[in-house]
Amino acid sequence: MGIESVIKAVQNFSKKNFSKPCKVITVKKEDENWIAHMEIVVEDEDMRKYARTPIIGLWEVRLDNDQNITSFERIGLKEATDLNYEEGEEIE
Repeated sequence: MGIESVIKAVQNFSKKNFSKPCKVITVKKEDENWIAHMEIVVEDEDMRKYARTPIIGLWEVRLDNDQNITSFERIGLKEATDLNYEEGEEIE
């Protein structure tokens, strides 16, 4: 399994479970497993009503060697214009 296969598996997971496309920003192999980080726009339509920038969620997705998702977790949030993620804090 290569990086391209992992990216496609994560993108399909995002569409199926979040009903949104994602942007895969990192992929790495760790022992026999894969770890990918994806960004998903968490709030978009509501933010437009109030003239605020969209909120982006950063998710860590773990896959086994057969491209099965074994776990996922949101590890950060940020406004689209921010450079860094706020770990464990909700954006108001």
